[in-house]
Amino acid sequence: MPNRFFRTTLMVLVALFLIQGVVAAQGRGPSTKEERERVLQITKVNELDLLNGSSDLDRIWFIQFISSVPDISIQIGSVAIWCARSFLKTEREQAFILYHFMLSAVSAIINNPEISNDPEAVDTAGVEGVIRAYKNLLQSDPGHRTSTFDEAVTSQAKGNLRNFVKKLRERKD
Repeated sequence: MPNRFFRTTLMVLVALFLIQGVVAAQGRGPSTKEERERVLQITKVNELDLLNGSSDLDRIWFIQFISSVPDISIQIGSVAIWCARSFLKTEREQAFILYHFMLSAVSAIINNPEISNDPEAVDTAGVEGVIRAYKNLLQSDPGHRTSTFDEAVTSQAKGNLRNFVKKLRERKD
């Protein structure tokens, strides 16, 4: 049953992003300072404890927030999906990786609004956030290491993360 829940959750997330433009057009105003601060706080907590950091209420709130605010938007594309698939242990973990990617990307836009029109920069910020969370996860449980995601960590260490993300964005699989 839990796998079914997370698969359904993942599908709902994707559907919400597909209809984001329609929802935003319904007259919701821009994000408030308090909402942006909440996103940043949720991101910090989630980064420290990837699999248990955010409550269900925080996750629901975030998805509703990002689906409705007209001034912040992200696209779920090949990079986000690659991050989620890199964690092949469970669908639950994949859903949390995708969620953290979104949190990290939105936090980056909040902190650096100028990147909002640069999808590659937003994707890179999402991957950077997942890398931070991944490193924290490995400190508490080295069994979560994946050679696939270690490629991103190595690229970041070499200063090549943006190029790594660019290649992921160009993939057609």
